[in-house]
Formats: sequence, structure tokens, C-alpha cells
Amino acid sequence: MGNEDRNFYSFFLDWTSNVIKANVDFMSRKCKDVLDLCIELLNGFINIQKWTYPVESKKDLMLNRYLMYPMMVNVVYPNLQFVVIAVLLGAIPQAIYTLRTALEAIGIALYADNKAEFKSLNWYQKIEHERIISARLTGVKESLIKIAQEVTNREQAEEWINYILDVYSQLSAWIHPIARAQRTRKREREVFPAGLLRAIMLTTEKYGTPPSYGILIPMEYDEPEIEDLNYFKEMVELTRFSITLLVYIWSKDKDVSDKAAIEKFLEALCKEVK
Repeated sequence: MGNEDRNFYSFFLDWTSNVIKANVDFMSRKCKDVLDLCIELLNGFINIQKWTYPVESKKDLMLNRYLMYPMMVNVVYPNLQFVVIAVLLGAIPQAIYTLRTALEAIGIALYADNKAEFKSLNWYQKIEHERIISARLTGVKESLIKIAQEVTNREQAEEWINYILDVYSQLSAWIHPIARAQRTRKREREVFPAGLLRAIMLTTEKYGTPPSYGILIPMEYDEPEIEDLNYFKEMVELTRFSITLLVYIWSKDKDVSDKAAIEKFLEALCKEVK
């Protein structure tokens, strides 16, 4: 590697390091609760992994059978850890995309593990099954409702899954330049224009300058990003609740280490999101 290449890479390394330091300082002063919540999201999921670990007598069978375990370890945990890094880089859209990936992973694992036609398969057979390969969270809505009905009534099951898919829709809106999202408020579904470019334009109109992620990434935060960071905080809260609810449904008929802890955690989160 020549000196020119070394200088080029050193510039990006130094720049990234300086951005992270500046954003830690900015968030500590202006919106520390956002950064704290990202850490809580990660720590809460570590606890979920512990609570859902199989009881000793069923460990080999369950680790071999259920897709939820490799999905948690190899997809969800690394992505939730990256959420912290993405926020510190000023990469709010990428952090939201990462939340979406984690939520979809848990939802598809629930679908694959609890749908009757897949129950006899091991997890590595499931990921090769055409129906699971082509599954999308929005496309398996009815299956998820039927699975949720195994632990509650039809009305409640529909409410749970609609809520989760609305959260998924809001997260998805941020990964497309122009989009439409939907959310449920007081049992009425609201459809609203969304998308990354629209978010950038709204901030530009309001503050006279684009948000940092609309200029360059990584980039230091400034006052215009506080509104977006608070919105991101809401998305973290909703994603954390949605993931926990899906795990709760999944765990009800499984021999996991601590079902009571999962239920207690879900109840606590339910109070927060309300």
C-alpha cells in the first residue's frame, strides 16, 4: 500500500472517529435518551435470548429444530448492535433499516417455526424451503394471525399483527426515496406520504438546510436532526415492543428457560408504548 493510499484511508478513519466523538457529545447534551434507548434495546434483546434458551433436556432438539435461534444469534443481535453504531455515525436511515431487518427476521422465524406445514423441518431445511425463501412479513399476515390465535382470541390476534405490520410499514418507509406508510391510531388506519427524500425535504423547508444524512454520511448532528432523532427514538420503542410481542407468541408452546420473564418484560414495554 502506497503512502497516498495510506493517507486516503487515514483521512476516512480520522473523520469517522471525529464524527462519532462529536455525535456522542451532541446526543449527551441534547437527546441522551435516544442513545440510552438504543443500548436498552440491545440489552433487552440479550435478556430475551437468555430467557428463550431451551431447557437442558430439550436443548439439542430445539436448537436443531427452530429457526428462531440462528435468526436471533446471527441476524438480530448483530443488527441491533449496529443500530448504536449507525446512530453515532449520523446514519439515521441506515439505523431504521437495521431495525426493520431485525423485526422481519423475528417475524419470519415465527412463521417458519409455528406454521403447521413447516413444523417437522429442521431450521436448515426451513431456510431452503421455497415458501419460506419467498416469504415477506406483509405477505404472511394471515398465517401470523392464525399463529397468534394459538395464544389469544381472533380479535386480539388481529390487533397484535396489524400493530406489528404498521410498525414494519413505518420502518420500511425510510428505506425508500419516496413511499407511503400506514399506522393504526384508535382502531382507524391512517395512510400518509413518507419516504427518505420527503423527510429530507421537510427538514430543509423547516430549517433552511438538509439534515446531516441528506448531505453526507458519516456526518455530525446539529439542531435540525433533533426532531428526526426523537422520531427514531419512537421507532426504537415500537420495534422493541413488536419484537418482544412476536417472541412472546413464539415462546408460548416452547420449552424455554423463562416464559414468565418474557411475559413480564412484554407487560412493562406495553405500558411504555401506551
